[in-house]
Amino acid sequence: MNQVAAEFISMSWTMINTISPTRNAAVHRTILAVVLLCGVCMQGYGSEERAWGAGDVDLLKKLAHANNSEERKKLAEENSRVISARWISNAVAYAAALESNYTDDAGIRMTRVLEELARSKGLKMSAATAVYARGNIELDYRYRYAEADRAFASARELFRDEQSILGQAHCINRQGDVAFRRSDYAAAEGKFREALPLYRRGGSLFGEVNCTKRFGDLALQVGDHPKAEALYGQALPLYRKLGSHLGEANCIKRMGDAAFQTARPVAARGHYLRALDIYSKSGSPLGEANCLKMLGELSFGAKDNDDARDRFMKALALYRQVKSLKGEAYCLMRLGDLARAKDDTGAAEKLYREAMNRYRAAQSLIGEANCVYRIGELYFYGDNFRAADGRFTSARALYRAADSTLGEANCLHMKGDIQLRRASYEAAAKLYGDALELYRQAGSILGKANCVYSLGDVALYTKRHETARKMYLMAKPLYIQARSELGKNNCDRRLTELK
Repeated sequence: MNQVAAEFISMSWTMINTISPTRNAAVHRTILAVVLLCGVCMQGYGSEERAWGAGDVDLLKKLAHANNSEERKKLAEENSRVISARWISNAVAYAAALESNYTDDAGIRMTRVLEELARSKGLKMSAATAVYARGNIELDYRYRYAEADRAFASARELFRDEQSILGQAHCINRQGDVAFRRSDYAAAEGKFREALPLYRRGGSLFGEVNCTKRFGDLALQVGDHPKAEALYGQALPLYRKLGSHLGEANCIKRMGDAAFQTARPVAARGHYLRALDIYSKSGSPLGEANCLKMLGELSFGAKDNDDARDRFMKALALYRQVKSLKGEAYCLMRLGDLARAKDDTGAAEKLYREAMNRYRAAQSLIGEANCVYRIGELYFYGDNFRAADGRFTSARALYRAADSTLGEANCLHMKGDIQLRRASYEAAAKLYGDALELYRQAGSILGKANCVYSLGDVALYTKRHETARKMYLMAKPLYIQARSELGKNNCDRRLTELK
């Protein structure tokens, strides 16, 4: 059973006891409970119904590939004794679990047909689960965020008609996931806060603790590390109480992220290793990959490049196993960084281009921009300034589209370096000034230090030595604040040259 199917099954389990007593509860409980028995293929029904088999899969495919609605209607009528509410539920789970969902729209097409069948039979809960499954496919397999959001909104309305509190909560929560992946953290928080009271009304402690964990994720994204760690600390014992090993591992891994981002490598490593062990025992290759990736980052930062490469390679294999384009792209990009560290620029560029294509397929503007920027750096340090300038211009446009002020600033700074190398000092100073303002907006101390230092270089090369001295003296404390020993030493070297 793959991850998307498991999530769908988990959602269905929590909805079983949410049907209004005025509805045909027995039928709907059966619809949802049977999903618990679903993997990629169904294991079977209880003694009162026949098992799901190859014939059912064949029928589902024929319905999905019917040439028109009339042909589909005729096929449905011919199999009316087979196509029950339970059959639709099993078919939805089958469609949601298709491996081909990563590469084609077969699962999407199946859920649309199943929604149509369910509506024609007046089975709104079955229709809702079909639409919800379609949202999951759009979000987790196809990375089509607008389509996913529309599907979850539609499913939410159907669950509301059926008075399913937890069904609505799940849809709102998933809309929050859509916003989170779009980096719209304010909208994501709004959705998670909207889902939380519904989970409480529905008596779902699991839903509540998931919201708490997601609030921690939001705090981590905006750099509020103490708040993030406090929220993960609240969620962790509840996951343990619920017996959710994956929930426990997710919290511990995120605690590792908080430690990593606040320069506590020993604590981060401990968290990642603990989470890795739980993920491994729980059979979560995605969780394992995420931990291995971060352990690779720690090794990279410690200049243990051999261990870093080993970690990234292992993570890459696992990301490919679970079809995670972003995870795969990230590992390829970092392997490119390692190749670059060995001065193997040819291998580095090839890896960056592979990563760029995967980020593009995953609709990750930031990831794509990071790869384009790195290719620009390769050209810059290879003295191919024209090609480098073009890459930085392209990367800047992507960063701007993704609202990454820091990314834009980095591109402007590199374009300034190109003009400095060309001895176009006025143009260089203008670009450094523009970058400096963006670094200030982004709160990047190191970025500010680099720009001030570069403005000192412009003054030095134009023989304005007193201005250059002032710039280096201004840059030095910024480098100290940013804990950049290299930057501080460069300032000292320049000041010595000016004596």
